[in-house]
Amino acid sequence: MTTTGIERGPQVLNFTPDYVAEKLRALNGLGLPAVKIANTHPATLNLRSEYVSEKLAFLTGLGFNAVHLIEKKPGILALTAETVKAKVRIFNAAARAWGWEEPEQQAIRLVQEWPVILTYSPTKLRTLARMASSAFEARDGATVRGTEVSALVSTNLEQAVVAYLENEGEIIRPKDVVRLAKRYKAIGKQALRERIISERRNPVVVTYLRS
Repeated sequence: MTTTGIERGPQVLNFTPDYVAEKLRALNGLGLPAVKIANTHPATLNLRSEYVSEKLAFLTGLGFNAVHLIEKKPGILALTAETVKAKVRIFNAAARAWGWEEPEQQAIRLVQEWPVILTYSPTKLRTLARMASSAFEARDGATVRGTEVSALVSTNLEQAVVAYLENEGEIIRPKDVVRLAKRYKAIGKQALRERIISERRNPVVVTYLRS
């Protein structure tokens, strides 16, 4: 392991060299880049190899390239099966509402492109999915890139919702939300929430409040 890995997980200093070597061999045996994962997410060394194997099988069963997901975002190993399945349902529902052909396959493709999306809160994902179905123009799912989705999901949720409420007619693509949300960076979260709540009958606001 590198000093970066130790800085991220100083608890590894309590492990014996034999223990670390055994854990790395087990991860390699599962087809994972063990040293890379240990350096980016040292907590992985605390996991039983049986648990990691089961998580890989679970993700594969959902249609993902599990090794790719874990290599890109090892923290996914910490997510429960129920959490992952709930988020996949959100992605699938959003893809169907957006009018994509083969929505499940396209949703899986986007997650593969940007695995970190699985770590965002269900509240944010549901709200943005409802916004997509309410405001975004219909598009072929194959033309939507992971970079578009990542920029949208990385945007502050309250700023994004207020941008949608204040500029509804201008929003037809994810990049419009990202651009317009910047107007509200200087406004505090409480003031943004008050603006959102004032439109409590709006479908996007309903989803935001329910979540």
